[in-house]
Amino acid sequence: ALGAIGDPQAVPALSLWAGAGDKSAREALAAMQQEPLTMEQAAARLAEAGHWGVIIRVLPIETAQAAVVAIGEAAIAPLSGAIGDANSSVRRAACQALGQIGDLKAILALSVALGDSESSVRAAACEALKAIGNMQAVPALIQALGDKDKDVRVAACRALGQIGDPQAVPALIQALGDKDEDVRVAACGALGQIGDPQAVPALIESLANENIRAQAHEALLRIGAPAIEPLIKALGDGNEAVRAAACRALGRLGDAQAVPALIGATRDSSREVANAARQALQQILAKNTLG
Repeated sequence: ALGAIGDPQAVPALSLWAGAGDKSAREALAAMQQEPLTMEQAAARLAEAGHWGVIIRVLPIETAQAAVVAIGEAAIAPLSGAIGDANSSVRRAACQALGQIGDLKAILALSVALGDSESSVRAAACEALKAIGNMQAVPALIQALGDKDKDVRVAACRALGQIGDPQAVPALIQALGDKDEDVRVAACGALGQIGDPQAVPALIESLANENIRAQAHEALLRIGAPAIEPLIKALGDGNEAVRAAACRALGRLGDAQAVPALIGATRDSSREVANAARQALQQILAKNTLG
C-alpha cells in the first residue's frame, strides 16, 4: 500500500524493514523508485520523528537492534517501554539493546524484566545488567539466584561476579549448593571475581565436589592471600581430595608460610596428597628463589 501511494515520507520505515530482510518493503521502495536508506539512517529518522512503534517491531532483527543501539540515550525510554511488549522476542531484544547502550537509567526497567514470564527474557535482563555493571542492580540479581530456570540463575551469578559487590557473597555461597552443576560452577566463578575472604571456607568445602573442584580452586587463587591460612588448615581435612587440592592451591599461591604444613603433608597416607605437597613445595621454592 505504501509503495502504491508513493509518498517519500514512508522511505525510512520501508528502509528499516527492507534492511531487516522484508521482501515487500524492498518491492515497495522499488515501486517508488527510491533507494533504501541504511539501517542506521532509517532508525535515526524514525526516532527523530517519534515513530518508535515501527522501530520496536523490527527490534528482534540483529541489524535493526544494532541501529537502535547507535541512537544511544534517546532510545532508552522507548526500549524500557518495550520491556512490557506482548511479544517475548521484542522484550528480549529490548533487554539486549539496553545492555549494549549501557546507561544506568535502564537498570529499573531491566530489574522489572527479571520478573518476566519468559525465562529467555529474564536471562537477557541478567546479561544486560551484567553489561551495565552497576551495584544498583545487585538486590534484583540476588533475587534472580532463586529463579526456577537454571539458565537465569547462571546468568545472575555471572552478572553478580562482574559487578563485584560483596553484598552478593552470602547469596552466591548459598548458590554453591544449587542442584544444577552449571549454577555451582558460575557461583564459584563469581565468588572468585568478587574476591571477598568470607567466601573462602565455602570454597574450600567445595573442593570435595569433583564436579566443581577446579572452579573452586581457581576462585581461591583469585582471592589470594586471605585463602592461605584456611588452605593450610584444609591440609588436615578428612577428605583426601580436599587435602590434595589445598596442596595444589598453596603451591600456586607460592607463599612461604605454607612450607611447614606442606612438609608435613609429604608424609600423608594418601599418595596423591603427598605428591601434591612435594610439587607445591617445589613451586614455592622456585617462586621464592626467583623472587
